Amino acid sequence: QGNVCYWNRAAEEIFGYSATEIMGQNLHQLIVPEHYLKAHKAGWEQFLETGEGAVIGKTIDLTALRRDGREFPIELSVSAIKLQNEQRAVGIIRDISDRISVEHDLANISDKIIQSHREWVDAFDSIHAPIFLHDAEGLITRANQAYADHAGMEVRDLIGKPYWECFPKREGPLSSC
Repeated sequence: QGNVCYWNRAAEEIFGYSATEIMGQNLHQLIVPEHYLKAHKAGWEQFLETGEGAVIGKTIDLTALRRDGREFPIELSVSAIKLQNEQRAVGIIRDISDRISVEHDLANISDKIIQSHREWVDAFDSIHAPIFLHDAEGLITRANQAYADHAGMEVRDLIGKPYWECFPKREGPLSSC
């Protein structure tokens, strides 16, 4: 019927309910946010009838409620078992607040790196003097338009070529390189 029959220490810490106070209580009324209630009710009824449902055997990200009413992100894995001719659900819930925070931070860092790269490329390409970058073997990894113009080639065609074959034309690499 959706009542708690097992509640471990981790659940106490995540949700703020002790095992003693939550045992026998309807879990869904306590931890399911209002915006999930309609879908949850339909899924729960299907599960009770068939032992199947949209979340059974899957791991999904959604939100739950703490005892104080705060909503937080969780990862939910639900398995179905039949005991004494009744459908039972075993849910494993992880608080993923830290993971979400790190993903958000990484996305922000990634955006900043992309922006910095664009700014660097714009600055590099706007310089009127010929500039190129090469790897340890002297193969061009980046060149600006001025370098391409001096080499008489397109920038895309310079990449991967030994710079001394493009500009300035020489027998081999400069000793300074």
